Amino acid sequence: MKKPIDRISQAYFDELGTTFGQKVRNRINWICGEVKGPNVLDVGCSQGIVSILLGREGKNVLGIDLLEESIEYANSALESESKPTKELVSFVNANFITYPYGDKKFDTIIFGEILEHLTNPKDFLAHAKELLADDGKVIVTVPFGVNDYFDHKKTYYLSSVLDLADSELNITEIKFFGKWIGAIFKVNPSDEEVTFNKELLIRSEKVFEEIERSTNKETNKLKKRVQELEKQNEEYKQQMSNLEAVKTSSVAQLTEEIDRLKEITENSISDDKKRLESATQALIEEKKAKIILQQELIDTYKYEEKLLKSYKKLSKKYDALSRSKLGKMAVNYWKFKKSIFRGK
Repeated sequence: MKKPIDRISQAYFDELGTTFGQKVRNRINWICGEVKGPNVLDVGCSQGIVSILLGREGKNVLGIDLLEESIEYANSALESESKPTKELVSFVNANFITYPYGDKKFDTIIFGEILEHLTNPKDFLAHAKELLADDGKVIVTVPFGVNDYFDHKKTYYLSSVLDLADSELNITEIKFFGKWIGAIFKVNPSDEEVTFNKELLIRSEKVFEEIERSTNKETNKLKKRVQELEKQNEEYKQQMSNLEAVKTSSVAQLTEEIDRLKEITENSISDDKKRLESATQALIEEKKAKIILQQELIDTYKYEEKLLKSYKKLSKKYDALSRSKLGKMAVNYWKFKKSIFRGK
């Protein structure tokens, strides 16, 4: 189940924006300023900022909240405080209606943005009345007007705040904080009771005027922003249309370029294939020529080898013949004949 996590401490210290922080501080400072007496009960204390601020001023404060996460945060924040403050402030994770207070009475009970979460807020006020000390007071703040937070069960206007009072618990003060409203309740007060009158109506209308002006200003800003976004959207559509046209043109050009490259590639491959076939055939022819030449060289070598062998045989025969008597006579004869012819 979704939990209504409050971030009041972060808001108080401007962690959620300075403008919002100032509004939160205005309410919290008003609450703290309205606290009377030493004993305070902070109902729905959330992250504990109000309790701690009051503890710093010497108030004995009991902070109570249904959400365990809020109490853990509050106790963690309290740990960084001074010892005197820690001794005065305590936090409990409990239900306001069922918690055992014993005989303890409180001079001030605070409902800071609590009643809007309840279907029967008067039950809380009745129980608070039982816990009040003599001359005690109840401080209430609620969102003023529409605030559609998921956990809000009631919308408060001036009349619905005034309706929270009864014959015993009366409203002695109404305070407007823009989109929030505060009220001080007392049991049989000596102060003058606040009733609906023209002065209160004028104050309420003045707040509504401020809220309406702020809303109109914000609405006009949003309208202007919507117009800017619509213009940007039209420009975006035009850009997309231009991009689509460029894309279509680019795709056509790319397709044409791819086809051209395919054709070039195919022609190149065909030419390369022809050149390769021609080079291969030339290489084959060259190889054939080399083989033929090698064969001719081999044949020539064999022939010369054969001639060499024949020459050797003839040389042996000549040597043998030249050493014989007949051979020597023949050699001498030829030498004599050669000398005679040279003599001519």
